[in-house]
Parts: sequence; structure tokens; C-alpha cells
Amino acid sequence: MEIFLILVGIAFLIYGWRKNSNQSESKMVELINDLMLQIDEDNKEFLFRIKNVNQELKLSIDDKIEELEKRLTQLEKSNKENNLKVINPKYSSVFELYQTGKTIDEIAKELNLGHGEIQLIIELLKKGFPYGENA
Repeated sequence: MEIFLILVGIAFLIYGWRKNSNQSESKMVELINDLMLQIDEDNKEFLFRIKNVNQELKLSIDDKIEELEKRLTQLEKSNKENNLKVINPKYSSVFELYQTGKTIDEIAKELNLGHGEIQLIIELLKKGFPYGENA
């Protein structure tokens, strides 16, 4: 009979230990599920913030592009107005002679102008400054 009581006692101990073990597992599963839900919520909030920052940056970039386009238009307009005053129409023959293949020295002799002056005129005309009929 003592052996029977000992076996029953051991059976209760094993049952109690397994019951606690199952409770621990269920608590761990519950804890892991709670953590996963929290991580999911944090991820959603993080993505929402990223989208907001992205939209703000896009708007800022669009504003800056618009501002730069306005400035460029103003500069082009100003440059066009200034270009009309830079090159004298008498210099049109300089560029025409240069385009035919004549050297700067040959052009300077033919037009009775200085070498540096011819070089400057050619550089300005290459950069798009108008002359003669183009002005």
C-alpha cells in the first residue's frame, strides 16, 4: 500500500509539473503573440511616418524646382537682353572668316584688327553671343 501511495504521489508530481509546463508554454505563446502585434503596430506607424516625410520632401523639391525654373527664365531673359548689347554688328565678318577656315592672324591682317580682339570676338560668338542680323 505504501508503494501505491508513493506511485500516486509521483503521478501527482508529474501531473503538476506537466500542468505548469503547459501553462508556461501558453504564457510564452501569448507573450510572443503580444510582441508580434506590437511589432506590427510599430511597423505600420514607421511606414506612415516614412510616407509623410517622403511627401514633405517631394513637395519641397517641387517648390525648389519651380523656383529654380523661374530664376532660369529670368536669367535667360536678362542674358538675352544683355547679349544684344555686347557684340557690334561690324564683327560679323570676323566670325564668317573664321568659319571659312582662316586663322586668327589672317583675320586680324585682313580686317586690320588686333590679334587679341579677334580672339575675344570669336570666343564670344562661339558662346552664343549674337551679332549682325542675329542681334
